[in-house]
Amino acid sequence: MGGFVNRFLPIEGMSNKSIPFPDPPDEESAKCLAAELTRIIDEHLTLPVEMKWSTGAKRIYEKFYNAWRQRQSCLSNEMAAVTNRIPNHVVKIAMVYSILDGQSEITDDAIATAIKIGEYLEGTALNIFGETGVSTQGRIERMIITRLQNNRGTMGLRELRLDIGGKADTNQFNQALFNLEKADMIRLIPSLNDTKSKQKKVVFLLRA
Repeated sequence: MGGFVNRFLPIEGMSNKSIPFPDPPDEESAKCLAAELTRIIDEHLTLPVEMKWSTGAKRIYEKFYNAWRQRQSCLSNEMAAVTNRIPNHVVKIAMVYSILDGQSEITDDAIATAIKIGEYLEGTALNIFGETGVSTQGRIERMIITRLQNNRGTMGLRELRLDIGGKADTNQFNQALFNLEKADMIRLIPSLNDTKSKQKKVVFLLRA
């Protein structure tokens, strides 16, 4: 809640090998970027200037910002705190791209690219820290929602149970289904394709 995590730009990924002593960040690449920015500033911006917005960039950013605020309002306080600097990151990234293009205002292309990066960073942060402070039962419910989202919002009940596997016992799985259905997040209905006397059930995602 103190704002430590949201100052960073998290990048997700799995290592495919053991690296006990990883190489430091490429210092030469960082120097090249800084040198290129310095060259552009020296050649095109001899006096300090205020970075302005193009008309199109303002329109694009406003749409993104309003959608981001709506998403924030649906998050817990903890998760909102993890992502509350995303707009700041987006604007800073857009400024760098615009300057590298020799512009003195934030361009449409730069802000559109920065928003894509920002949305990736937002999703990554929520994915990495999304279970912080969540109970075991809450994590199982989140797993069910994620599985359904990854399968276009619907899965057979048996298929879903097998997918969750050993991460939850039968009682925990059934309790999670009960909690989610009671909260109107999922619905269990008989399969229309099943012709047997004992109908199989399908789980539908109503809202994430």
